[in-house]
Amino acid sequence: MIFKPLLVLSLLISLLLSNEIDNDVNKEITLQWLEDKPRSIAKDYYINLFLNQENITATDTINALGMAHNVNNTLFFSYANSLKHDETLAVSQCLRASSKELIKTYADCIVSGLSIKEASTLDALQLDEVILRVEKSYPKYVALIKIINAPIPFTKLISKDKDTIYEIYLNSSNKFLEHRLNYKIPKRKIEKIKDDDRFNKLLQRVITNKKLNIAQKAFFEIDDINLSAESSFYLAVNLINHNKTKEALLYLDNSYTKAKNQKQKDRATFY
Repeated sequence: MIFKPLLVLSLLISLLLSNEIDNDVNKEITLQWLEDKPRSIAKDYYINLFLNQENITATDTINALGMAHNVNNTLFFSYANSLKHDETLAVSQCLRASSKELIKTYADCIVSGLSIKEASTLDALQLDEVILRVEKSYPKYVALIKIINAPIPFTKLISKDKDTIYEIYLNSSNKFLEHRLNYKIPKRKIEKIKDDDRFNKLLQRVITNKKLNIAQKAFFEIDDINLSAESSFYLAVNLINHNKTKEALLYLDNSYTKAKNQKQKDRATFY
C-alpha cells in the first residue's frame, strides 16, 4: 500500500504526539538500536530511515526488513534500493508500474504487480492479453482473471470454492462489485462460506456500499449463532437499511450478547 502525502503527514503527527517516535529523527539509526524496539508502525518508520542510509550491508538490509511490523510498498521499495539485488529491484519496478505498462511485460512481472483490484478495472481486450501472457506459468492467478473477464462474472464465480469467492469479493474494485457482482449469493453458498474469518469483511464491504442493494438481500435471513458480534451487527444494519427494523432487533440482541467490549454493547444498544 502506498500512502498519500496527507495521510503520511497525519500518521507522523499522531506518532509524534504519542511519543512513539523520538524527536531526534535525524540521528544515525543502527541495527542494534532497531532490535531494542518492539514491532510497531513507529518502528517501521525507523526501519525505512535505516534502509535509506548509505553503506548498509545486504545482511543488515535483510535483517532490518525482518523486524518490520507491516511491509508496505514504501518499505519494500526502500529495501529493494538498499539491497541492490537484480531480481528484487525487478519486482520493485513491477510493483511501481501502471496496469497498462504491466500487461505488456512478462508473466512474473504481471503477477507481481497486477493486483485483483487493478485487474478488475481493465477492459476485456486487456484482460485477454494478461491471460495470454500468464496462462502457462500461473494457472491459479489466471483462473481469477478469467472470472473477472467472464461475460457475467457472478455466475462463474458463485460455482467456485470459498477462497476464490473471498478473493474476488474482498479484493476487486468497488466499480466491479457494483456493476458485475450486484446479485444475491444463493443461500446454499452462503452457508458454505459463512464459517470463515473473512465473512465479516464480506458483510462489511457489501452492506456499507449503498449501490449493492441487490447483493445485500442475500443476507436477510442468516443464522448468526456462530458469527461474531461484528457480523451480527452488520446483519442488523443491513435489515435496517432495507426498512426491516423489527427483524433487525434479533441480530442486535445477538450482537449485544456476543459483544467483547463496552463499545460493541453501546453500539448495539444505540441502534
